[in-house]
Amino acid sequence: MPSFRLLIFTPEDAHQECERINQVVTRVGKEANVSIEASFLSDLPTERTELPSNGEFDLVTCILRQSASAENAEPASSLSQPSSPPDFRAERTARIPDFLVFIRTSAQASPPGAASTISPWEVVERLLREYAHPGLVWENQFTTAVHSYSGIDQFASTFEWQLRCRLGERYLATVEAAAFPRGDALAEPDHFFERLGAVAPREVLSYVNDWLREIRGRWRRERRQVALGFFLMAATLATAITVGGISLLRFHRSLTSLTVARAEKRTAEQVAQSSMDARNKSEQLTYQIITDLAEKLKSARRVDLLDSSLGAIQKYQADTGHKEPSVMVEGLRVTALDDRGDLIVDEGKLDAALSAYRDACDILKKLADQQPARLEWRTQWAVNLRKMADIQASQGKSNEAVGNYQQSAGLWQKLAESNPDNRTLREELVATLAKLAAILTEEKHWTAARGPLEQERELIRDLANLNPLQPVGWLKLRSVCNQLGGIEVKTGDLNRAVRAYVEQLSVEHKLVDLHPADTDARRHLATCQERIGYVLEAQGKLTEAQSFYEQELGTVQELADHDPDNRDLLYDLSVSHENVGGVFREQGEPDQALASFQKALGKVQQLTRHDPAVKKWQRQLSICLENYGSVLADLEQTPAALQAYAQSREICEASLAADPTNPTLERDLADCLGRQGDLFKADGNLNKALADYHRSLKISESLVFDDENNPVRRQALALAFQRMAEASALANKLDEATGYYQVSCDIFERLLQTDGDNPTWREFLADGRLEAAKLLARQGKSNEAKDELDQAENLLTELRKNDQLDQFGTTLFLGTERALGKHFPPDGGVIAELQESTGNE
Repeated sequence: MPSFRLLIFTPEDAHQECERINQVVTRVGKEANVSIEASFLSDLPTERTELPSNGEFDLVTCILRQSASAENAEPASSLSQPSSPPDFRAERTARIPDFLVFIRTSAQASPPGAASTISPWEVVERLLREYAHPGLVWENQFTTAVHSYSGIDQFASTFEWQLRCRLGERYLATVEAAAFPRGDALAEPDHFFERLGAVAPREVLSYVNDWLREIRGRWRRERRQVALGFFLMAATLATAITVGGISLLRFHRSLTSLTVARAEKRTAEQVAQSSMDARNKSEQLTYQIITDLAEKLKSARRVDLLDSSLGAIQKYQADTGHKEPSVMVEGLRVTALDDRGDLIVDEGKLDAALSAYRDACDILKKLADQQPARLEWRTQWAVNLRKMADIQASQGKSNEAVGNYQQSAGLWQKLAESNPDNRTLREELVATLAKLAAILTEEKHWTAARGPLEQERELIRDLANLNPLQPVGWLKLRSVCNQLGGIEVKTGDLNRAVRAYVEQLSVEHKLVDLHPADTDARRHLATCQERIGYVLEAQGKLTEAQSFYEQELGTVQELADHDPDNRDLLYDLSVSHENVGGVFREQGEPDQALASFQKALGKVQQLTRHDPAVKKWQRQLSICLENYGSVLADLEQTPAALQAYAQSREICEASLAADPTNPTLERDLADCLGRQGDLFKADGNLNKALADYHRSLKISESLVFDDENNPVRRQALALAFQRMAEASALANKLDEATGYYQVSCDIFERLLQTDGDNPTWREFLADGRLEAAKLLARQGKSNEAKDELDQAENLLTELRKNDQLDQFGTTLFLGTERALGKHFPPDGGVIAELQESTGNE
């Protein structure tokens, strides 16, 4: 039975390790059918101690404790310089591993004895050093594996693995052999960096370069042997051919020479194959070293420290004829580039970071094409594209950022479709779509932002339904529905906006059901109800809008009843009453509107008396005063209405002076001026009316210029032109008035291209056509007047067929028909009824 000898240096307290070594030796020897002899040396050697000859052992193991002497030992870099035994009481910076394994290759003699008592670490140093001793050559006699262990089980498993590997190399047993252990050496990142400290990168690279020098040296020696073999083979073959050509009599000798040449050729081929095997093993060893170091550096996000080594390996591969770079090396290069990019982004070097991420993306694209089944390549590619887009967005390069976000989203979508059970991929797609929609929204590309938001909504809805009792998914769905509704309002597609807000409303109800006592959840519910009412009111669907405004009021009132001192709820109550009153006024019910506006005004006045400096409360006070003045004007209480308008305008102007670029405050002031002008016009004061109208028009034009796709601002501008036309007509400026009406009608025509079913816009357009026709008729332009009347009639007839005429629209229809000289049949419906009621009055 073959024998195998072990020498184990141990501390005096390593009883558990020794016991486990004996167990491992017994088990492994029995399984491998090898006689394993283990010799333990635990006492500290003295000058009289004769150390065993390393030539007698196949495997040497040294177990070291992290003690004071170990911590203060000589640095690893000093082992190559012979010197006297170190003074362990001095403070030095070495880091000593806990467990070293030395695998003997061809040792010849024992190390010399020391002059005095020496430590286990000096035993290790003597094993590694080259001493001036006759006949003793230590260089390349051992290969060294370094391990650390945190428990006796980890030590036993590591020791057993090393022992089996060594047995496999020597006796060709079916044991996985590895020249350098991957994953065990320098184990645990924290342990690694605690020991190597601040000089880690230099020592790591030195360690790698030492191995590479040894590998290259072996390869050159083996290459010379191959060349020599080929030379001998060629010389022998040439000699055989020459001798064979000289004389047939020497045929047998030539045949013999040919046989020899063939034998030498086979020998040379074997040598060449051995050289190739050695080269492959060397490359494998290099890859294992680099991989092991990279795994330890990944946790610190500093794989970029290996960039120069990876570049050297890549150059070596190119010089040695590799057609394609190693996938492992290319993958590590990607990690190094990513770490470098992340590091310099924090330093503010955005262009350099973009370059690093772009290089990583180029490599990842090639790897994804080579290995389409590897999920990690496309995943990291998508992540890097998103990082590039983030940087470009911060630099103001919107087009480049949008392109990279779109490409990243495309990759995430393909990955999610091919891996439907992977929730993380869908969440990454959602995050990318959110960023894409955000930058498109910021650039006011409302229509382009719709697609990413709708796709994001579908994904979030599916994710939320996977865990319906968890509020996180519903909160995200609420946010994206709210964004989508806002986008649709800005594009003028109010039907889509209503659908988005209605879905948000269902989400708000789910969140309230999950947390019934959550006040914020109920306030969000009320806000959503208000948004739906706002859009429906803009569409002219007053009955439906009133329903949602009343739901909002009920939700807020219930909260306020439970917390009457809550000022935020008091503010919400004021807004809710103001919304309800606004619809009452539009429906022609001024008494009910007045009651609602008085409640709204009372609530907000309580707030401003408590703290007049709160801007939000001041704005709400100005809106309530404006609406209160309007309903007073409807009730023909002109002095009180003018007083309310003056107070509202004063607040608006003061707020705007403090914040002159606030578009909301500008819109409030324009609206207040327009309503005040209406009152002046009704009172016969055209000069004041025109002054207010002109100022309101300028503000409205500025607001539309800043956001030309906003339908609310465009409607306000069209109405401002109509007001100017009415006042100009009363001042007998017919040409100016006609021009104002034409501009107003053009704006409403463009608005109807975005929402052709909007009855309010149709009525306003019909009103403009009718009034323009009257002015044209006064100027003697009967044909043009007839065209305007026909267009007004067509608009109102369509509304009548759809049962969308309100009282204002009915009045317009009656006026248009009369202007055209038409008579109504007995069953004229609502028109005949209005005509009859007008006649009775």
